[in-house]
Amino acid sequence: MHAPLSIAVLGTGRMAEVHLAALARLRERNALQPPLRIGLYGRNTARVEELNHQHAVDFVMPDLEDALTRSDVDVVDNCLINALHYKPLMKAIRNGKHVLSEKPLAMTLAEARELYDTAASAGVVHGIIQNMRFEPGIAAAKKLVETGEVGRVFHIRTVFGYFVPPGVDNRPLWFYQADKAGGGIVHDMMAHFFDLYEWLIGPVVGVTCRASTAYGERYDASRSEKAGDVEDVAGCLVEFASGALGDAFMSWVRRKHEEVPYFELDGENASLRFSFHRIEIERAGETSAFRFDPTEEQHDKQSWQTLDIPHRNAFEVQFERFFEGLARGVPAEPHWGHGLRAMELLEAAYRSAATGNRIDSSNEAWAP
Repeated sequence: MHAPLSIAVLGTGRMAEVHLAALARLRERNALQPPLRIGLYGRNTARVEELNHQHAVDFVMPDLEDALTRSDVDVVDNCLINALHYKPLMKAIRNGKHVLSEKPLAMTLAEARELYDTAASAGVVHGIIQNMRFEPGIAAAKKLVETGEVGRVFHIRTVFGYFVPPGVDNRPLWFYQADKAGGGIVHDMMAHFFDLYEWLIGPVVGVTCRASTAYGERYDASRSEKAGDVEDVAGCLVEFASGALGDAFMSWVRRKHEEVPYFELDGENASLRFSFHRIEIERAGETSAFRFDPTEEQHDKQSWQTLDIPHRNAFEVQFERFFEGLARGVPAEPHWGHGLRAMELLEAAYRSAATGNRIDSSNEAWAP
């Protein structure tokens, strides 16, 4: 590696901006040794200039080939659309670059497996962005499960939903185009939730999924480009090896009711409800007895306690872990093995949605 260490961020969209902001803060704090140099590739020159101004990018690369092959780049960080994960990442690996990628790792399980095998054979350090693991509320939930305070886990529930109108104005249109995204809301969000479920609770052994498309046609502001060939509503039932159950409901046609995403976890000793920046606990000894009376309004007599938790930017935490792994020459978690496993579970979910069957999802692709 070079001194300073150089990372090339690919893309100028929303997630690339989040990555740039986190990397710039690490650079400003001198949090990394050797010091960090940040490069940016993008086709939209005006957007590149805007991000350069905001985050003081050290060098700009107008050509993708240059970003993947230049000798002074140590790490390639892929924030391009899903359809542009496989080829650029493969080229980066073959040019000896260490690699980071936004989730999902690839469009298909076959692509993900080839990427993982190639990176492992090449000996490069690889990482998959799973910021949810490092969000303060979720990290606190993980600690409560690990320390035994929750006890035996019975169930986890996830709700993710907000409204995206047919005239898409609050996220990129490509999310609704199968040839660019690989799938719809299952592909987009279960890539996060499957990873979280196995990280929090343990191996998933069964997946049942149902999905539908509420808006079969979506379009951009000018109506010049159309989309809508992917699912925008879905539910997944997950079975764990431990006997616990999980369910995730996801929708791009649901009005927002709670923090996005929102989680509930029930265990023998305590229950949790949490989001990215907040967590509450109700312990077994403080749980009020409940008797259902349909003639009376129910009042919340439960004893939920809000916990104080440290707050840090999840992307900064993950970048720090990645660079620590780079210094040791060993991929830090979550790495492409976890990305491959998420893709295996995504494929199981889509097979279930297509066939109407429960799909056995024993860990075949990679053992964490």
